[in-house]
Amino acid sequence: YDYVIVWREEGKSGDDLNDGIGEVVRRELLNIIISKWEEGLIKNFWVSDLSRLSRNSDSSMIIKQKLFNSGVDLYVDNQKYNFDSKNDKLMFQILSSFNEFENTMRFEKGLVGKRRNLDDGKWWGGSIPLGLKNDGNGRLVEDEVNSKWIKKIFKWYNDGLSTPKIRE
Repeated sequence: YDYVIVWREEGKSGDDLNDGIGEVVRRELLNIIISKWEEGLIKNFWVSDLSRLSRNSDSSMIIKQKLFNSGVDLYVDNQKYNFDSKNDKLMFQILSSFNEFENTMRFEKGLVGKRRNLDDGKWWGGSIPLGLKNDGNGRLVEDEVNSKWIKKIFKWYNDGLSTPKIRE
């Protein structure tokens, strides 16, 4: 049967790491897809942009090899990559390297912004801890509604109650 399956990570972030034996880890959906390639269940694989496939050139090369070994055709936007072609292999490697550089730059710029917020006494980002809220100017202030519970939890713990007891 021929059919199309659409998988979306929906903006989930992940790391591409090589664990020494050629595994791409911490990308649950990608690992599922790779196993489907290796089982011969997927023959064509399409991604909207090569930067969405991998985060670094090492994992790009692992993914490229797994695609090739599994006989899966890779399509990026409307471009088919033929890994028998030296030109397509070169272009894949060049674009993978540029994507790794761009991801690194974006990460570093994000850190600069977080550091600047911290230096300015503002919240650096992420989930705001329970008991606090954003004051509208980027600073965290006490959330009177929820902070009373945080204070009670700390008091109970300080008084010797165990975390399971506090949870009750």
